[in-house]
Amino acid sequence: MALWNFTSHSPIETFQGVNTLTEGLFGVSIIVLLWMTVFFRQSTESNRDRIVAANFVASITAMLFGIIGFVNDFVVGAAIVLFVGSIYLLTSKS
Repeated sequence: MALWNFTSHSPIETFQGVNTLTEGLFGVSIIVLLWMTVFFRQSTESNRDRIVAANFVASITAMLFGIIGFVNDFVVGAAIVLFVGSIYLLTSKS
């Protein structure tokens, strides 16, 4: 018996099926890869600005993934903490 029906008709169903097969690690790995991509693409900025931008983009993506059911509640909670932390870093003085 298969864990997932491979005859899905939408990309969201396909991603959710792959996420189910990998026991929730597919969504988290996309978020981590997105964070790394944003962080390393901003090589001309300071480390603080790079971290703020990467946290902000990754947390927004994780919240959207949580809305569509692609990641679990723990990941969404961590994304909210990252979002608040990036807002704090953005508004605080060096």
